[in-house]
Amino acid sequence: MGIAPSVQQFYTNNYQSNSDVVFLGLDQYNGSSAQVNNIFQANTGVQFPLLTNALATSSAYGANKNFWVIDKQGIVTLKSGAHAFSASSVMTEIDNALAASTSISEISSFAGTQIAFDVELNWATTSETDNEGFIIERSDDGGVSFNEIASYLTETSLVGAGTSTTTQNYSYTDLAPNANATYTYRLSSEDSNGNVEVYGTDETVNVTEIGVSVNFLNTTQISNTVNFDWETGSEGDILGYVIYRSEDGTNFNLIATYVNEPSLVAVANTSTAQNYNYVDPNVTPNTTYTYKFGNVNANGIEFPWEIFIQQITVVTDLEEGNPSVESFSLSQNYPNPFNPSTTINYELGNANYDLAKLSVFNILGQQVKEFNLTEPKGSVVWNGNDNFGQQVSSGIYFYKLETNSGFSQVRKAILLK
Repeated sequence: MGIAPSVQQFYTNNYQSNSDVVFLGLDQYNGSSAQVNNIFQANTGVQFPLLTNALATSSAYGANKNFWVIDKQGIVTLKSGAHAFSASSVMTEIDNALAASTSISEISSFAGTQIAFDVELNWATTSETDNEGFIIERSDDGGVSFNEIASYLTETSLVGAGTSTTTQNYSYTDLAPNANATYTYRLSSEDSNGNVEVYGTDETVNVTEIGVSVNFLNTTQISNTVNFDWETGSEGDILGYVIYRSEDGTNFNLIATYVNEPSLVAVANTSTAQNYNYVDPNVTPNTTYTYKFGNVNANGIEFPWEIFIQQITVVTDLEEGNPSVESFSLSQNYPNPFNPSTTINYELGNANYDLAKLSVFNILGQQVKEFNLTEPKGSVVWNGNDNFGQQVSSGIYFYKLETNSGFSQVRKAILLK
């Protein structure tokens, strides 16, 4: 009988409380421990520690060989019989013990990715048994020491599925850890009895300096031009900004850069809000344009603002002030940060409110919520739920107002729990 790779790892590890590890202990009273070990190693190629006189009640039966199996739930089983020791019998008992020992969650993947200023952690389970939820720990010293940063007790997105045999997907966003640092994340699951099971593979993410925090971005058609206004909340060591444009939404061309456009040169290294403006004069009426924005750090590395992709259809010969640009507005949500709900005020001017959209996006640019506007001037309350009524995880979100008259504005909201 051979050893499957998934089983062999259990032979070579010591049992540790609250970990997904199995320790096999052998004892032999008629013969030395060395003999037992030699027999097992000869049959399996694995040498592992032995338990000697594991329990006082152990007894020998002539040539019988007694062995113990401790499964990953900590359950100890004495196996003995009137037969000579064989590696196959030990492996059979181990396989049976492992099969009977159910994991709280079978995690098939665990990955972390830097998104803008944050680290997004994603994982999936193929099955769960009495899983109350997950606990996330973070280390900044290479995994030597960990500190808990999130738990299912306070984060609804970390609540487990209980008992499930279907694939479940989970996500958590670690808000704005320090840049230019390496973090190691550890994932655990806990059952209703308080047993904690640690996923065996940690995830390491190198967080780099993005360089800028954007508060909002406005896009407005003024006459036969497209005007952009944006505000940064803080800026690191950056050189400036770049703007790309596409007429098909796929192929983008650079139309403006800090290199030759003074208005796009960054103030840099400031925690004070800064305002910027750029006008695209080369637009054609009755044409739809898509714009992308980004910033370039001091090393010349460009960081795109994926959430701030703007699409606007240039209306034929729109006269400035008709409708009045000043009559459009999207206010900063209040409170911000918020928990559990926040209010967003808007004004649409002369635009048809039934053709306007107010949507909320996550930092990946995915829409999580869209509001139906019922009046040209009013407010909506976002309670942190998505379009399906499910609570979203804590993190940074962006809400965007778009009208049929060439107006678009994006602002940032932060949900804390």
